[in-house]
Amino acid sequence: MNRICTTAGAALLAFCSWAVAQESSPAAPTKGQPTAGQQVAGGGSLSAEEKTQINLAGQNFSVRKFAEALVIYKPLATAHPSDLTISKLAAESAINVGEKMYALGLLTPIETASANDWQAAALLARIYAESGDKQHRDAEMTHMQDMYNRGIIPASLRQYLLETIQIDGQKTMWIWHSLTPWGTQKVYDYARVFDSSGQVVYRMELESMDIDQSTFAKTNPTEAAAGVRMFSFDSYSLDAANANGTLTSTHATIDMFVGQPTYDAVRKAFIGIASGKYERQATSIFNPQGSSRPR
Repeated sequence: MNRICTTAGAALLAFCSWAVAQESSPAAPTKGQPTAGQQVAGGGSLSAEEKTQINLAGQNFSVRKFAEALVIYKPLATAHPSDLTISKLAAESAINVGEKMYALGLLTPIETASANDWQAAALLARIYAESGDKQHRDAEMTHMQDMYNRGIIPASLRQYLLETIQIDGQKTMWIWHSLTPWGTQKVYDYARVFDSSGQVVYRMELESMDIDQSTFAKTNPTEAAAGVRMFSFDSYSLDAANANGTLTSTHATIDMFVGQPTYDAVRKAFIGIASGKYERQATSIFNPQGSSRPR
């Protein structure tokens, strides 16, 4: 695990959010990644004891002890309601332990006061996604995309954690939604599946590789001329080291189809793949195949 949360002296806590991931390679996002920018929690109004508590909470947060972190963050968020970083750290800890209503109570006023607070928007999108509130989820996703297009969200932030889902009571799936397609595969949505011990089992992607579009255009010129692209659902095993030092991951294309699916369709497909119950897309043009891709 490469998650790092840093402190600078007793007073500073770097804001490390599990809601975002900004890596460049398809295999990159883990359960936690630092944000594109760092914010300092607390300020001159914090007592020495509170600064010590902030550091302790940050240490718990960085090793996924969210319940322990939340116990510390809650009274601090109450005592310092204007410290937005403490509020967002408390909210994210709460989301991760299932206290979504508490998190919603912290984040909604932040977004109301500052519509361009993209960290609050990302966390709200996750709350709504995991609560099944599609209307507000989609509104926050649209808001996130708009802020990215306007340059409010750093260009280096290519995707954000949108939802975590339990699969068959034994596995957990984390889904990231792209703000811009990234990597050679042009990834639009990305998921990682973890076993009960927290180890990554495999990853899945909604892809639309540029190299596939020329072939698609030859067989579907009208659609291609209208900007329609060919997409695919793909899965990748963990990287295995070769004798020459390169890495190989086993790749399987699950489906190929015409047109970008909605997030709900992507979610359903990822769940289907993870549970072995995938159903082909209505516009499927798939020819089953599997391969190993050296990296």
